[in-house]
Amino acid sequence: MILSIGSFAQQDEMWGDQVTVAHCDMREFNPQRRQIFLYQNFWDLLVTMSYHQNVWMELRNLKEDGVSIPSSYTSYIVPVSAPKLYSEIAQMREKDKHPLTYFEMPYVVHLHNHTPLSSPKELFKFVHPNRVEVPDNTRYGKLNFTIPYNCSIHGFAGYLGFAFFLRLILLDCLVGFPYFSPIKDPLNVNAKQELDVHFWRCVSPRNVWYEWMISKPIIGAIHNPCGRSYTIGL
Repeated sequence: MILSIGSFAQQDEMWGDQVTVAHCDMREFNPQRRQIFLYQNFWDLLVTMSYHQNVWMELRNLKEDGVSIPSSYTSYIVPVSAPKLYSEIAQMREKDKHPLTYFEMPYVVHLHNHTPLSSPKELFKFVHPNRVEVPDNTRYGKLNFTIPYNCSIHGFAGYLGFAFFLRLILLDCLVGFPYFSPIKDPLNVNAKQELDVHFWRCVSPRNVWYEWMISKPIIGAIHNPCGRSYTIGL
């Protein structure tokens, strides 16, 4: 695919030699400074969740007045009731994996049989370009929700939003699907009861992963500690 694009770009009369296709890992690419950086892989939501590690070295090659597209990235979280999806996850088993594996990983799904229990709230935000030499891409966030009525909580729906200059476009509008982070045990809550949830974005030299736990109305277990059930490779 890259070879085809490269051949087309070189032969096209409009672009001529103005387009160069580099066949390499973009994190190892060290070209001259440029005016615009464009990242287009928004269709793959899990890849986009590791976006910051993949592009920060490349963004160092921007000119001082250079533009990154997108210019920022924000994640949003909302608790949901999703008994059908929870039931499907609970039936997943593999004998060589930790018994909680499937409750400790995100799923890119079409949440049509679910009930949002609040409005989504902002969790993490990254702004590009980041002029820090080696940015800290770990994050911690605590969110509080007031549940409107008696229900069971099965996990959290997550959405990604990108700012293209001054216009905000939610990623779920582009790809159609949010991601779902389940909790091991459904949590029964009463109307007007408060819910506190904690999320961590963790980083190692080779991987990114997320951990989450509920601390109110009960103190629950940390899901995916140390990335034991899933990580996103860099």
